[in-house]
Amino acid sequence: MAEPFVATKETKLPTNEEETPQITEHTEQSRNTQGGRTGICHILSTKNATFIHVTDLTGRITYAKFTGGMKVKSKKDEGSPYAAIQAAQDAANKALSCGITTCHIKLRGRGGLKRRHPGAGAQSAIRTFVATEGMKIGRIMFATPIPHDTCRRKGGNRGRRC
Repeated sequence: MAEPFVATKETKLPTNEEETPQITEHTEQSRNTQGGRTGICHILSTKNATFIHVTDLTGRITYAKFTGGMKVKSKKDEGSPYAAIQAAQDAANKALSCGITTCHIKLRGRGGLKRRHPGAGAQSAIRTFVATEGMKIGRIMFATPIPHDTCRRKGGNRGRRC
């Protein structure tokens, strides 16, 4: 039978309050100095539409999801800056009501073999989030997928001939 472990040295316990190590839990409130929660605003802006999606830091919980097509009646106006402003206002207000006070912005264009730059509504949506009272902006990241040597683009060797 094995003998139980016995400590050979006596450990010194801290006597003063100053020597006692402070243990703090790493929660979302300790990360943010103002006491609110932090979220991520995913903006997908293309030529034809603008999608605004506010999630938590992990991306699992959705707080708000709006598109430009929800705010205008005409199909041709879904990707316009006006529709992006309306959608961003609603998304920011919904996020504030859920307790999110700081937002990082991930901006994405179509990407891949298509256009790499975001559409017309991207800049308007970002400005609306910045101008929203009570909302702070952390980082603005560009998440457009860019191919690194991939399939050929359609159109043939000499391009599309009109």
